[in-house]
Amino acid sequence: MSEVDEPIATDPITTIGAATSNLNTGTGKQTNATISGGTHNTQYIAQTQTFYTSNADGGRECLDALFITDPAIDRDKLERVKGARTESTCSWILDDATYMSWREGAPSLLHVRGSPGKGKTMLSIYLTRELALRKNALVIYHFFTAGDTQRNNAATIMRAVIWQLVNSVAEPQLVSLLNALMVSAARSKQVVAEPETMWAISIELLRNMPEREVYCVLDGLDEYVADDQGWLAHKLITPTTCSISASLRTVVLSRPLPDLRDSAHIDLDGVAAAAVARDVKLYTSTVVKAIASWLPPDANEEAALESYLAERAQETFLWIGCAAAACARKGTYTEVMRIVRGLPKRAFRTLSSDLGGYR
Repeated sequence: MSEVDEPIATDPITTIGAATSNLNTGTGKQTNATISGGTHNTQYIAQTQTFYTSNADGGRECLDALFITDPAIDRDKLERVKGARTESTCSWILDDATYMSWREGAPSLLHVRGSPGKGKTMLSIYLTRELALRKNALVIYHFFTAGDTQRNNAATIMRAVIWQLVNSVAEPQLVSLLNALMVSAARSKQVVAEPETMWAISIELLRNMPEREVYCVLDGLDEYVADDQGWLAHKLITPTTCSISASLRTVVLSRPLPDLRDSAHIDLDGVAAAAVARDVKLYTSTVVKAIASWLPPDANEEAALESYLAERAQETFLWIGCAAAACARKGTYTEVMRIVRGLPKRAFRTLSSDLGGYR
């Protein structure tokens, strides 16, 4: 890789050292077909991921230095642990006026906020798949990982965003630009640990991308270190981000955040509460049917169980998810009712991370 004329700067707006780079870069593609069925409404089309190779020293090393995990694999793990989305849930957001306005470009930032157990992570997963169906759309995303302090920080988010930008766009010049901005493979380890520098690189990459709709889905920002929450929230509402808003639209799904209080939002505890309640009801019915499939047929007992679970759930997903896990493969309704009556209302706070309930 050629040397740059100026060192990379940490100022996210002004001077990232622009440079020339002479890289012979090639591409290869791997297509993963994901077809939903059963409890899903939408059949998702095959998605193609582009992998880059380079004959120049440092060409691949800079991209590899960004890699922590493949977000698509993280999403698949979440779906496997949480289970399939219940039919007809989440789809209400597609008809929400605030969401539709954001999707079409104004405003560039949307905050979907709600208290614990409102299904924010499942909604995040749903949006990553729905947005990918749009013509000429590129969807990048990052999910909070419970208990992983090494990955729940600003630098990690920026690494995931940049890695996806470059890996998902079949444009070799972006690889060349990335290598130039990171200066050298040797310095890349330092660069990826600097959120300000990583932010600057992401802005420069977006400015040099072919014309596309870029959607960024960030799940669980409230679970990150407080300083990193504020830092990223500030970046998302700065004029720099607004200047590229024609190509970048970001949706953050989290608990309410003071730094985003003035952003366009969908409140899962407010105007969208009725839609969430309907989703919880649908999810509860699905859970009861799954429990009942292991029990002797009894319509009255099944109805009583569903009524009890709906009452205890208090319009949140988490308690229902924990109850479902606790009651799996039990032999009688008497045993099932004994178990669910013994679950404390706040049990989900401890159990949800292990049982994969809706966040």
